[in-house]
Amino acid sequence: LCDFCKYPREISVMTMSCVDRYAASESGFQILFDRDRYQLAVMAALYLVAKVHSTEALDPESVAKLSRGKHTKTDIEDMELELLVGLRWRVHPPTPWAIAQELLNLVPVNQMNQ
Repeated sequence: LCDFCKYPREISVMTMSCVDRYAASESGFQILFDRDRYQLAVMAALYLVAKVHSTEALDPESVAKLSRGKHTKTDIEDMELELLVGLRWRVHPPTPWAIAQELLNLVPVNQMNQ
């Protein structure tokens, strides 16, 4: 989906980071026992992360259509709020790519050319 929407791969990493952290939270662990709720959480997390980190957000109606009728636009938006509350609005996780970028920024340019 990220490739189709031309999102950077880092969006996928951030999406799953949000889902993993939500599943580890007191309010989110139940998604691990319900396949449909887990799918909804992943879809809502992608919707959320794309809104925060991309110049072009997904339409919640389009995200709902990806579930082939299992979830509605309202389901996506409700789960988005659950994710935000469960994550305490911490939706900008450090990713391996971001950490590598920061470390490379510490290396002086003249040393990188040697």
